[in-house]
Amino acid sequence: MLGVNQMRKNSPESQKTEYKSSWQEEYFGWICGYANAKGGTIYIGVNDDGYVMGLNDTRYLLDTLPNQIVSTMGIVVEIDHDTALARGENIKYNSVPDDIAQKPENLYVRGILTEKALADIIANPDNTTNVTNDVQKLFDAAPGFVKQLRKSEQLRNKVLTDLSIWQKDNPVHISDDGSLEYVFITVRPCPIAINYHGHFYVRSGGTTRELTGIALSSFLMERMGRHWDGMPMPGMSIDDLDSLAIEAYRNKSVLNGRRTKEQVTVPDQQIISDLKLLDETSENKGELLRAAVLLFHPDPERFVPGAYIKIAYFAPEGAYGANKADDIIYHDEVKGPLMLQADKVVELVYTKYLKALVSYEGLQRIETFMTPREAFREVVLNAINHKLYESGNPIQISVYEDQIVVFNQGKWPEDITLESLYEEKHSSYPHNPSLTSTFFNAGEIEAYGSGFKKIRIECDKHNAPYPEIRVTPNGVTVIIKPCDLYMKLLKHGRYWQTYPDYKEKSSEFLATEDGSVITTEDGVPLVVETEKEVDPAVIASIDRMMEILTSNLSESEKELYLPIAEYLKTHDTIKNADAVRETGKSSETCKRYLKKLVELDVLVPEGTNKGRYYRRK
Repeated sequence: MLGVNQMRKNSPESQKTEYKSSWQEEYFGWICGYANAKGGTIYIGVNDDGYVMGLNDTRYLLDTLPNQIVSTMGIVVEIDHDTALARGENIKYNSVPDDIAQKPENLYVRGILTEKALADIIANPDNTTNVTNDVQKLFDAAPGFVKQLRKSEQLRNKVLTDLSIWQKDNPVHISDDGSLEYVFITVRPCPIAINYHGHFYVRSGGTTRELTGIALSSFLMERMGRHWDGMPMPGMSIDDLDSLAIEAYRNKSVLNGRRTKEQVTVPDQQIISDLKLLDETSENKGELLRAAVLLFHPDPERFVPGAYIKIAYFAPEGAYGANKADDIIYHDEVKGPLMLQADKVVELVYTKYLKALVSYEGLQRIETFMTPREAFREVVLNAINHKLYESGNPIQISVYEDQIVVFNQGKWPEDITLESLYEEKHSSYPHNPSLTSTFFNAGEIEAYGSGFKKIRIECDKHNAPYPEIRVTPNGVTVIIKPCDLYMKLLKHGRYWQTYPDYKEKSSEFLATEDGSVITTEDGVPLVVETEKEVDPAVIASIDRMMEILTSNLSESEKELYLPIAEYLKTHDTIKNADAVRETGKSSETCKRYLKKLVELDVLVPEGTNKGRYYRRK
């Protein structure tokens, strides 16, 4: 028997495993949930941490549960029992962590925290030498806990109360031979929908929930081999579809190499048929599927409420820190065929909602957006493809100064962990397979399950953080944070490398009121460093200079004038001798350079002859 226990160890309580100290009627719903998910096992007579507590009704459970499950759910499960040879055995862990083993309730289950041990400590909490065997056993198992008991009367009273409750509500059942029995119920996944007294349950994320409404409808269709987007739309015909949207599909599929021009140079009817967007069941043969209406109808929202995308720009609350403002400055709704929505959203966001911040690499003007366009496009396409359209709610894109939040009422696949999302290749679980297949054939998405790989590649190119995914019962939220350069520009401005904090440092000798310099005992003058904000006018002047130079100089000229431009970023004036030193060119050549900068209205000459210098305008 012990060998069987050993084989079952390291099965943590999860989506497929539960440990319960006694049988409760509500577990019928859990069995139903396991059958409707990926199967699982319930251990009865074992507490949540894996310690065997024993049962006094093992035979009753073995005899009655199979018949009850068959009669109420119509499924056959495996019910068996096993035995722990001694109190305190754990079937969950090979090596029980100390924080688990030393929980007061587990010490009770293990037979270590007893009334006798607790009474001895209460009677003489200061006794640490001539202790009873019961107290010594408890101390050996949990020394820190015993020390706390000795120090705190309040804790002693609490544990005394808890112990009486545990003995009453969670008794440990030990057989005459000292062993403890437990039962395990193994449920296999079922291909058809299983209900318990008319209620449908499913196991999801370590919990059992009852399916109702939209979730129940989707589940029942999947169990019948159908999907929501694969259901027919009675009364709809090819003539109702938008020919421009179908033409867009033709162009995308050819451009992306998924189809040849000859393959798509066919009537619209043939395009829709090739995409398998016509119902082929006998009673509805030839009718358009919901996916066809969503993809190509000029106004799919007439038939599917919420089949559009809402975009809003929210008032910022600083470049760094949380955006807490809820005021919407402006917003848009992108409607029409799904085949065109992603293009419209990306174009709108990158022309109206996102501002490219400008920086310079030498005299090359660089425009940086918050996040790579292709990564954002992939997030939008994921939302369009995986949304629960039956929910009636639109996709929501909230744009802030320093982040983009995309919310989609979609269902996250249970087999894909968020921790390994960007690290491992994973399978695809399209909720809308007809939609997803069409977008794949159009070349809008890559091979199934590779979307996040594409996002990772694009983010790596631009030194941008990977989007953060948050999954709740209501849907999936994607939080897109800015790339590193964008955040520096947002915080410091385009000259962040020159003035990283918009502060100018200076130092001066520390002096008394009469002007005498203060020195150390060794005669060394004391120096005090100060900081002052850089004049915004200086930043504006540099900004103006860079705009003029990048717009009016040729590529070869930019290389020649770059040393002078770099010097003028940190100096308001320049002399010909400075230009000679910075460029390494002759005096006459530098005079020509400075003369041209005067002609371009970058510099203003001041002084005459040898005292001439040039001030940045």
